[in-house]
Amino acid sequence: MKRRDLPWGWKARRRLRRRPSATSGADAGPLRRVCVQILVLAIIALPLLADVPAEDAQNQLMSLSLEDLMDVEFYSASKKLEPLSAASAAVFVITREDIRRTGVTTVPEALRMVPGLQVARADVHQWAISARGFNSVVADKLLVLIDGRTVYSPLFSGVFWDVQDTLLEDVERIEVIRGPGAALWGANAVNGVINIITRSAHDTHGGLAVVGAGDLERGFGALRYGGAINDRASYRAFVKTFDRDELPSLTRVRAAGDWQSTRGGFRLDWDSAESGSFALFGEGYDGSVEEPVRTVQLTPPYVQLARRGRDYTGGFLMGRWSKETDRGNDVSVQMYYELVDLDSAIGEYTRDTIDFEYQHGLALGERTDLIWGLAYRSNSDDAMSTFTVIWEPPSRRSDLWSAFAQADVGFAADRFTLTLGSKFEHHDFTGSEVQPSVRLRWTIDDRKNVWAAVSRAVQTPVRAFNGLRFNQLAGPLPRPIPLPTGQTVDTFLVSVLPNTDLESEELIAYEAGFRARASRSLFVDVAAFYNDYDRLKENLALPPMLEFSPRPPHLLNGLQVVNSGQGETYGFDILADWTPVEGFELQAWYSYVEMQLRPRSGFGPPVGLDTEGQTPHHQASLRTTWDVTRNWELDAWLRYVDHLPSQLVPSYLELDLHVGWRPTDSLELSLVGRNLLNDRHPELTNLVVPGEPSEVERSVHGKVTWSF
Repeated sequence: MKRRDLPWGWKARRRLRRRPSATSGADAGPLRRVCVQILVLAIIALPLLADVPAEDAQNQLMSLSLEDLMDVEFYSASKKLEPLSAASAAVFVITREDIRRTGVTTVPEALRMVPGLQVARADVHQWAISARGFNSVVADKLLVLIDGRTVYSPLFSGVFWDVQDTLLEDVERIEVIRGPGAALWGANAVNGVINIITRSAHDTHGGLAVVGAGDLERGFGALRYGGAINDRASYRAFVKTFDRDELPSLTRVRAAGDWQSTRGGFRLDWDSAESGSFALFGEGYDGSVEEPVRTVQLTPPYVQLARRGRDYTGGFLMGRWSKETDRGNDVSVQMYYELVDLDSAIGEYTRDTIDFEYQHGLALGERTDLIWGLAYRSNSDDAMSTFTVIWEPPSRRSDLWSAFAQADVGFAADRFTLTLGSKFEHHDFTGSEVQPSVRLRWTIDDRKNVWAAVSRAVQTPVRAFNGLRFNQLAGPLPRPIPLPTGQTVDTFLVSVLPNTDLESEELIAYEAGFRARASRSLFVDVAAFYNDYDRLKENLALPPMLEFSPRPPHLLNGLQVVNSGQGETYGFDILADWTPVEGFELQAWYSYVEMQLRPRSGFGPPVGLDTEGQTPHHQASLRTTWDVTRNWELDAWLRYVDHLPSQLVPSYLELDLHVGWRPTDSLELSLVGRNLLNDRHPELTNLVVPGEPSEVERSVHGKVTWSF
C-alpha cells in the first residue's frame, strides 16, 4: 500500500522488519446547484489539464498474495501505517479486489465479508450493521469513517447507510476493527471502527465507465476521469447514479419503495518532498426513496401508515495536508465541512458540521513511538417537528473537543510491544470523558503473534434521546375516565419522552487474539472477547398521567430512556484463508456471540432498546475466488446467519455467484447472482419506527466496466 492512499501521512516504524512500504435550516437548492456547477466545470476542464494514457487495467485489479497477507499495511488500529501482523486488535481488510470479485453494489453488502460483523438489510435502503452485538437500524456503538471523515449522525449516533456512498471502483480498501477503538477515535467507537479509504488521484489516471442493470438493480452507471496536472499533482472527477426496485414485504403489502440516487465528486492530490502532501476532495449527492410513514393523532383513525417520498441531499468539502521529515516527526492537519439535509423516519433534519484535526507523530528513541493529536467538531442542526415527532429545542448546536495520545514501546529485542493510549473528550451533553487502552503484542516470529488488550469506551447521549418526544401510538380507552368538569377522557397516547439527565454508556472490554501464517498457503486469525457494559440505555415505563395539551385531553403512557441497563457479551471469531494453488483461494470464517443483558434492580419494568434477540449467535461464511483461465473468473460466496428470536426472523443460508470475463485488458463483463438459495428471506425488522417489514429476495444483475 502507498502512503498517499491513507487518510493521514504517518510512517510505520518497524524495528526488526524495516522494508519499503509499498447552513442550518437552509434550502438544499443552492447546494445542488453548486455541486452540479463544480462537476460541470471539472468535466469541462479535464481534457485541458492533461493528456494521459489509460490506466493499466491489470494493475488496477491486482490482488494480494497470501504470502504478503501478514504484511498488508493497516492504518486504523494505530493511526499510522503498520503491517497487519503488528496490529494488537481484531482487524480485517476488504480489498479493492474483494469488492470487485464479489460484485457488491453497496458498502453494507461488502461489509458482510467481515468476520463477526452483523449486517442485516431492513428494506431497500436501510441496513443494520454492528459488531459484537446490539444490532438495529439505529445501532450506535460502531464508528464509521470515510477517508478520515466521521460519518455517524449526531442525531442518534448511528449511520444513515443509504446516505453514505461513494464510487466503489475508487475504494482502495475498507479497514475494520472489531472491538473498541475509542482510545484513538473517541466516543461511539465502542464495539468497532470501519474506515473506508479511497484511492489517491495519482492512481486513477485515465477514464472509467461502468453500466449495469438487473431486476433489483434496475439500472446503475458511473463515469470517472482523472489525469496528471504536472509531475506532482493529479486530479479525478466522477458521477454515479442508480435506480433500485423495492423489496417485497413480509406481509405481502408494499413496504419501502423505489430508491434513486445521484452522486458526484472530485479529488486533487499534490505531493512535494519539500512542502509535504496535500489532498482536496468533495462530493455532492441527491436521492429519494418511497417508504411507509407512521403518523399518530388523538382523533380517529389515531394511527395511519402511508407511503410518501423521502428526499435526502448533502455534500462535503475536505482538505488534508501532511508532511514527513527525516527526523521522525510527522505532522498532519485535516479539516472538512459537511451539509446534510434529509427527510428521515423521525422527521426532517438539516445539519452543518465543521471538523478540524491536528496530529503529530514522533520517535522517542529507538524503541518508542508517540502519536498525539487535537480535534474540534461543531454540529449545528435544525429539526422540523410534527405531532408524531416533537423536537425541543428545534435548533441546537453541540461542540466536541478532544485530544489523544498513544505510545508504542518495544522491549525484549522488540519481541514484545506495549501500547498505552487514551482519548480525552469534552461533550456538551455529558462533560469530560476519558477512554484509555492497554495493549500487549508478543511477536513469536515473523509468521506468528499473540496479542491482548483491555480498554474503556463510552457512547455519549445524543439529540434523539436528549431532546425528542416521539408519540408512538394512540387509541380509544376501553373505559372513559370522568373529569370534574363533566367531560371524559376517551383516548390514550404512548410516547417516548426526552431525558436531559442521560449519562454515557460505558464498556470495559477484554480481548485476546492469535494471528499466524501457518504455511505458505494457509493464514489463520483467531480473536476472542469479553465485554462488560454499564449504564446501558433502556426504556423505563412511567406512571400514567392525564395530559391536557395538546387537546383533546388524553391519558399519557410515557416511556423514558434511562441508563438502567447492565450486561455482558462474549464470543470469538475464527478466520482461515487458504490458497492451495495459484489462482484459487478459499476464505472461511465462523463467529459466535452471546449476550446477557439485564436491567439494574429497582428501576421497574424496562423495555430494552438493545435486546439480546436482535443479534445472531452464530454466523459463518465460505468464499472462493477462482481464476478459471486468463480471461475468465468464477467466485462463490456461501453465508449462514442464525435466527433472531426477538424478531421472529428465521436463520438463513444464502449463496452469491459472480462470473467475470475480460475479453481485453480494458473491458470487463460480469454477471452476479445474489441470494440464490431462497426466493426471499427476512433479515431484520425495524422496531424503532414500525412499518411493513421487508424481505431480501433473489436477484441478478449484469455489469460492464470499461477502462480507457
